[in-house]
Amino acid sequence: MKSKNQKIQEKNHLARIKKKYREEFFANLKTVCNIMAGYDLYSRLPIAFRERLYNRRFHQPKIVYDEKIFSPKEIKEINAFLEAGIGSTFLNGPFGPIPLHLIFVEGMTLIAFGIQLKDEDYPEAKEIREGLKGVGTDEFQAEFYAKVREVLLIVGSLITSLDRAIINGTMTHELSENKLALRYYIKMQKLDVIKEDFVVDGEKRPAYRVGWAYPFHGVDWVEIKPDQKGITKKNAIPVFIQSHAIRRLEERTNLMPGILQLSLYNSIRMLEYTVEKDGKLLITYFYYEKKIGYFVGTVVNERLLLQTFLFITNNGTPEGRKLTKLTGLNPLDKKYLAIDKLSTFLSYNINDNEVVKQIFIQAGCGHLLEIENKSLFLEEEGKEISVETIAQYLKTNPLFAI
Repeated sequence: MKSKNQKIQEKNHLARIKKKYREEFFANLKTVCNIMAGYDLYSRLPIAFRERLYNRRFHQPKIVYDEKIFSPKEIKEINAFLEAGIGSTFLNGPFGPIPLHLIFVEGMTLIAFGIQLKDEDYPEAKEIREGLKGVGTDEFQAEFYAKVREVLLIVGSLITSLDRAIINGTMTHELSENKLALRYYIKMQKLDVIKEDFVVDGEKRPAYRVGWAYPFHGVDWVEIKPDQKGITKKNAIPVFIQSHAIRRLEERTNLMPGILQLSLYNSIRMLEYTVEKDGKLLITYFYYEKKIGYFVGTVVNERLLLQTFLFITNNGTPEGRKLTKLTGLNPLDKKYLAIDKLSTFLSYNINDNEVVKQIFIQAGCGHLLEIENKSLFLEEEGKEISVETIAQYLKTNPLFAI
């Protein structure tokens, strides 16, 4: 049994927490109110109305997981991503950007009760309604949900892996557990991947269906539409990727797996491909709208199976073959120079040597030299490599004189 002193300490502790939360609520309310109105509307809110807002406020959003499916580590990671995403996202307000994190509680509370005020409620009621008319619209509500969807899509992209699990989320607003106020619930889902085994060259190869989850919706399993020369005939077919191809994609780009696989999904939807002489398919892979390589695929049992990934300079690509023709560089040379992977290729200051630059442009890799924001394409920007390394190496190649 707790002592009288312990009970007093607990009561005082709860009072301090309540006081702190109350102060934070009114500070956030002032900020979001004035951003929404474009002037100091907060000072015009009657004290009684402010108290009414506090007493009937939306509760803090709650992130809901099925703890039988999500591990504590996954929950901690997703919570961190959600907090960062929500904290760095803004809505387009009528007078400037509005921080998303201020909308869930203070913003929605003010909108819900402010736009419904009647003239007889307070002398300032009309001014409050007018000040909030730019955010009390269906369009603003739609943008709020769109921004949350955007955050959830990014979080899913950071964690999803087509060979393990697809992470998705949705959001609803319901009465909170005490039935006294509304609360937004962000519900995270871990969806099963679709795995099939394929027999290729006498060996059984595990592969996973390519698709992506859209927040507030389910998974869109991408398909190749009918009548695509060398791939489909009358019927659409699903797309699968071998584990080997996933690993090669990660190794040859050194980027976050989820973002890479989202780009795979988008690349299949865009579908640019060629049919090689041996019947294999080269499917162009785009990352942030830049072609950085190809997936090698084949049709097996009315499924398009992606078997491996080739960076754009690798010998199995049109650009890689052209680069070899121009310079005589073979796969081992490219590996030695570290131009067989995106991360190291972009570390070279190739633009500093006009001759070497023109070689890559002629080979079809010029668009990679135009990348300005390399942080999108490099997990970590390492030490810059001098292009003279390539220039000096080419001088020793009897097939090429620089």
